[in-house]
Amino acid sequence: MAAGLYNKAVHAPTREMVDGIVALYGPNQLDYLSNFLKSQLYRAYSSLEDLTTTSQGAESQMAAALRNHIRAVEPQKMLEKVLMTQRKTFLSRQTAALACRGPVPPFVERQLASIINRSRGYFSSVTFIDGTRQMEATVTSQTDASVSRRITLSTEHQTPPMCCSFSLSSSGYPCYHSAAVLCEKYGSTNLHRFIAPRHLTTAWKEQYENINFGIPPQFEVDEVMISARQLVALGKNLQVPKAIPPPKGRPVKNGGKRKKGWYERGPESRRRRSYSCSLCHMSGHDSSSCQL
Repeated sequence: MAAGLYNKAVHAPTREMVDGIVALYGPNQLDYLSNFLKSQLYRAYSSLEDLTTTSQGAESQMAAALRNHIRAVEPQKMLEKVLMTQRKTFLSRQTAALACRGPVPPFVERQLASIINRSRGYFSSVTFIDGTRQMEATVTSQTDASVSRRITLSTEHQTPPMCCSFSLSSSGYPCYHSAAVLCEKYGSTNLHRFIAPRHLTTAWKEQYENINFGIPPQFEVDEVMISARQLVALGKNLQVPKAIPPPKGRPVKNGGKRKKGWYERGPESRRRRSYSCSLCHMSGHDSSSCQL
């Protein structure tokens, strides 16, 4: 009888019902159940007290967590760790931006060095067009010697030259053909004068000017955490994790691993299922739109 009452109290949906069941215990039952902690009676409906153990499955635990808004009651230490990590990253980038003295940031300088290195194969094929004041030139393609690229230098400040389809993109960097012409005319040290203004050091410093990564006072954080714990401790609106019925049909022998809950898998990307045509067995279309 004592074990039955204990099992009934474990599966009670609220704390009030648990206290009511405990009040029915007799002297012998109380003597038997005194070996168990009373906090163990609240495991069934509140996953805040035991996040790792569940007998209902990961799907029901996640459904109950959605109803109980448990994601809004994260541990304070974990929130402080995330906040301090973000603040440390921000301060390191802000310090590096304010201390930079070059025309471009270090990561942009590495990108320009890579462009110069890749453009060295076009240096010998740069030919300026007469009558253009060396503002237009041709560069022979490396893959096909019969094809020549026409590069038009811009008269505007911090503007990449016009050449192939890459120069029409929004990258803000010159292509390899244009870099070969610019290095031939102005030198590789002046390549930064022909990139978009957003890649310069001045734009990098403007991102961190007059910006302060403030942290709220500790008493404000404590007030939020205390109020959240009080709402959870009431237990009147907490939802019971309900068991999900098994799928209909004949059970399989190898059903695979069970689905993991929030606290087990963490953040992950959503995988999309790939479909293929039943006629040609090629992906990207179905049998209704197949060419066959």
